[in-house]
Amino acid sequence: MMNSTTSDIKTMIGQMIMVGLRGTSPDDAKYFFRSLNGLTIGGVILYDQNVTTSPPSSHNILSPEQVKDFNEALQSFSPTPLLIGIDQEGGQVNRLKEKYGFPQSNSWAKLGLLNDIVETQSCATRTASTLSKNGFNLNFAPILDLSLNPDSFIAKKELFLLMLNCSFYPIWHKMWFLSASIFRDKAALVEIPMWELRM
Repeated sequence: MMNSTTSDIKTMIGQMIMVGLRGTSPDDAKYFFRSLNGLTIGGVILYDQNVTTSPPSSHNILSPEQVKDFNEALQSFSPTPLLIGIDQEGGQVNRLKEKYGFPQSNSWAKLGLLNDIVETQSCATRTASTLSKNGFNLNFAPILDLSLNPDSFIAKKELFLLMLNCSFYPIWHKMWFLSASIFRDKAALVEIPMWELRM
């Protein structure tokens, strides 16, 4: 029989919660954890823009140095190891933009069309290295976006292009697992497809 205290249960429940927060500095990280009044969370997700303001304003990401300091502060103030996540898909869904001083990133659609394993490996390595170096340990990369309908929001955003009559499926399939394995080597996590698309 499991014997857990109320405090243990609160901690375990908190570990299942990931939140967004406002802030860019170590002081903001400290204030954020103070505002939790001792409650535990499992992780945070960072964004470059606050889309709740008009026009959108800066949210969590200003520069590589700032992000690294902010993430280190978040880890230091958290009572448990923290998942620090980001949407760094490449292409248009790209929170660590060149204009903030981060390396350029390609969309997976572009890499799929190039169909070049060396270029795919290079891009996946660069993304994993950038995330790991700046304190991220979770990337919310897409499992699968199908661009079958030219009028859909996916096609308009050009998140991912998969043409069922094209030959780049093998490279696309490999690049996800390649990206996942490289990211793991950098002591970080990535979403991994749990299916295999058959054609």
